[in-house]
Amino acid sequence: MLFLAALVLSQTYSNHPAAGDQLMGYHVFNLQWIDTPPGVARVTEPEKDQLALEAEQRNKKGDFASIKGRITKVDAQAFELDGVITTQVSYVNEGKPCTREGHFTFRITGKRKYWRLKEMNNCDGSVDYLDVFFARPPPT
Repeated sequence: MLFLAALVLSQTYSNHPAAGDQLMGYHVFNLQWIDTPPGVARVTEPEKDQLALEAEQRNKKGDFASIKGRITKVDAQAFELDGVITTQVSYVNEGKPCTREGHFTFRITGKRKYWRLKEMNNCDGSVDYLDVFFARPPPT
């Protein structure tokens, strides 16, 4: 019985199939502190009924943002993620990496065309606008 409970908990819960479809694949990814180039987020289904997110944005100065985790819930206005978010920008948090681990929510508000991280506080208290856009990156 314990095995079955673990299996159920590892699946991504979705009460809105169209939202899950919209989330799948590649997306433009951006942290407002990093000007160019925009990054890429990728949502995959590594196992049946399990969604995963990996994202990275990096500039020539060495500033970067990255996300890696498992999407636990998807609905029409948001998705939830268990994972790790790391940002490093030369003039934020004294230029040191800020790594946050745990449960995060990305949500759509108003008529915005992206999901924005709800838990915005960086390690030094500054605010990170970390966005996964509906837009798909141009082909490379």
